[in-house]
Amino acid sequence: MIGGDEELLHDVVTIALEELSRQLAALRDALAAGDAPTARRHAHTMKGTVATLGAGAVREKALEVEHAARDADLPSARVGLEALEPLVGRLLEELRRYQAGANPA
Repeated sequence: MIGGDEELLHDVVTIALEELSRQLAALRDALAAGDAPTARRHAHTMKGTVATLGAGAVREKALEVEHAARDADLPSARVGLEALEPLVGRLLEELRRYQAGANPA
């Protein structure tokens, strides 16, 4: 998706680092509140963010959560969230490592 453009990749990583934690927290809050439409929207947004990065496993789990929330199956969406959280955590670690290597302090 990035087409080998390192500057664009750096920008995408920076945005993802800012957004993914926020998106995950918003998804968690929506599911805790029992708000399926909002949970679906946050899972969908997260799916798009990670797809841009080529994080297929994270995208697939976000898609599962999105579909469960779309179907108002909140128990399944919550189970999906439990699986999604560590995947996002690992992705964030990888993105931080990439960013540290791309921008040595």
